[in-house]
Amino acid sequence: METPGGLIIDVPAGTTIDKDGNVTIPDGVDADVRLPGGQKITLPGGSTIDSTGKITTGGDTQIKLPGDKTLDVPKGSTITGDGKLTVGTGGATYRYGGMTFSISQGMEIIFDGDVPLGFFVSSSNPFADVDSSSWYYNSVMFAYTHGLMAGTSTDPMMFSPNMTTTRGMIVTILYRLAGSPDVSSLENPFGDVTGDKYYADAVVWAANNGIVGGYGGGLYGPEDNITREQLAVILNNYLSYSALTLPESPDYPGFLDDADIANNAVDALERFFKAGIINGKPGNVFDPKGSATRAEVATMLMRLIEAAEMEK
Repeated sequence: METPGGLIIDVPAGTTIDKDGNVTIPDGVDADVRLPGGQKITLPGGSTIDSTGKITTGGDTQIKLPGDKTLDVPKGSTITGDGKLTVGTGGATYRYGGMTFSISQGMEIIFDGDVPLGFFVSSSNPFADVDSSSWYYNSVMFAYTHGLMAGTSTDPMMFSPNMTTTRGMIVTILYRLAGSPDVSSLENPFGDVTGDKYYADAVVWAANNGIVGGYGGGLYGPEDNITREQLAVILNNYLSYSALTLPESPDYPGFLDDADIANNAVDALERFFKAGIINGKPGNVFDPKGSATRAEVATMLMRLIEAAEMEK
């Protein structure tokens, strides 16, 4: 059947339609749906379709996206006739390789085969200090709606885009992106990372998986601002952990301050520049020792997630 909005649904035997035009998929039987973006969904039994074409999922549903990406949506999520999905209780989960992120209950997902992930999340701007005309607006909204970065205050709600990012903050973000694995059996190698800190599990996970190293002497420096070169190295290590790779396009042109780049950061910076993840600054400098702001981190995360590919 075709819904009023144009969704194509393969209706299984035993499907019922009441006098008001509401369709119910029988328990124990699945129905296939083709969305406007080309994605296919298998609806579980108990799902309903009302007379306007709006689907309400009768159980947890996995949406297969281009390139082996998946989006798990919970029971009670709704899909309108034009393919817009509103996430139900518990939130949706995106998975691709070693990357996982959550999209909160109530968020609206719009499927689009022309965007890197196969969908985008539509949301109003909750931040008083993020203007829609700002260069970082799209990346901040991406990091927020995909559950990677939260605000820095709630009344009013602020993102603090120009605030520097600490070494504890960045591993916390990557820990979320990895799906927050259990660390109870792992050893904490750092004396300056105590168990009561918000970043404790993240640092332990990152250290044990080769994503971060310390300064020596059992120190990690979780409250230190992260530099641009440190950020590139950590993100590069995360790609290796996740079995993900990046495309390469432009040649590395070199910057006037290349000599200031630490030896262990050269390959990561060149790789991220070639993939379009990180750029230079005015005056043909890279500023490797400069601090990375929250806006810059959000931008790099968005570009990384959209560009990453599974290793062949």
